[in-house]
Amino acid sequence: AACPVRKMLFHSLLMALVVSSSAAEGDRPHTLSPAIGHHPDEPKLSQLATGHRRRAFRGTVLAALPAEPAGGNPSVPGNAAPRDPGDTGSTTGGNQFFWRIGTQLLFGLMYYLLIVKNYPELKDTEPTTLAVDLQKQNEVLALGKVSGPNCILSLCCSGPRAAHTFHSVGELSYWPGLFLMSLLPCCTLWFMNCRSDLNEKIGGQRRGFCMSCLCACCCSCCVIAQDAE
Repeated sequence: AACPVRKMLFHSLLMALVVSSSAAEGDRPHTLSPAIGHHPDEPKLSQLATGHRRRAFRGTVLAALPAEPAGGNPSVPGNAAPRDPGDTGSTTGGNQFFWRIGTQLLFGLMYYLLIVKNYPELKDTEPTTLAVDLQKQNEVLALGKVSGPNCILSLCCSGPRAAHTFHSVGELSYWPGLFLMSLLPCCTLWFMNCRSDLNEKIGGQRRGFCMSCLCACCCSCCVIAQDAE
């Protein structure tokens, strides 16, 4: 505790010397009377020498003071430099991506053991009239006729619910569909509605390239719910 006190007293003494030196130099006359026999240019030389001494003394005092960090905030021993808030942006985004994949796969395992394993496949089953009417509507309007469980599953657990539909109609096995829907959901959903026979097997028609891409990217939950119903 004595060391900081000594430094404080030393800095105070140096600053007092600077102030007193500046005051003393300011009180001295800047001109001398030529009547006492001095050279006419001697006041100018005296002022120049005084200015050099003053700047040199101040430079010595400032060199003895501790340096401050950029921005003017004095550094406090034991305190770490503030972290840049922007440094954690990429890390947070990566964590959210892997968290979503892990959650989808974990729930997909439970969903398979509880539902998919006991659900009959619909490979050769003809679609009902209600299914055909539902597929004729667009994805947003059809959402109003989808049951509550399918809506919740399509919104919260889109990967397992879509993989269940692919598996039931015989277009893609459950586990490959689950992995693809967890890693590349929009691309997988676009391909299944645009390049496969999924829609035709559930009472609809194959979607066009642009329409399927738009629905898969902007309203994927609606597409999954419509196909699941």
